Amino acid sequence: MELILLENVAYLADDGKRAAAFATLKKKVGTRPEQILKASQKQLEEITRVGGIVPELRAQRLRQIAELVHWIFKDDLTSELKKPLAPSQGVSEEIPYYWRSRRREDSDADSQPCKRSRPLCEVCPLSGECRYFQGLRRG
Repeated sequence: MELILLENVAYLADDGKRAAAFATLKKKVGTRPEQILKASQKQLEEITRVGGIVPELRAQRLRQIAELVHWIFKDDLTSELKKPLAPSQGVSEEIPYYWRSRRREDSDADSQPCKRSRPLCEVCPLSGECRYFQGLRRG
């Protein structure tokens, strides 16, 4: 869940501002769903303001993420992420960023998170199922 929060705590921000906003979230509120749900909108907006523009939207997103993980996944996103992906419905040739980056712990701890501009397909646990990665290999 932390990687999802890291991506949503800032908007149009460089890595330094994003990291600062995430560190502030972690220190002042926490990163578990119940901690985020207990935080006030004002607290979340102050934190997301560190991460750039549109802090109100970022704060709402953090709360939405926490609600989804809490109510839909019963605070256990890890076991959900271990499940195999459903076959593509032909909507897109590229697996969405969320799925490509969902298991950072499977990559080197010191590496950067997977990004659209710099995907980490070679260490991604989903590369065997990923049509995007298969397309890269075919060249």
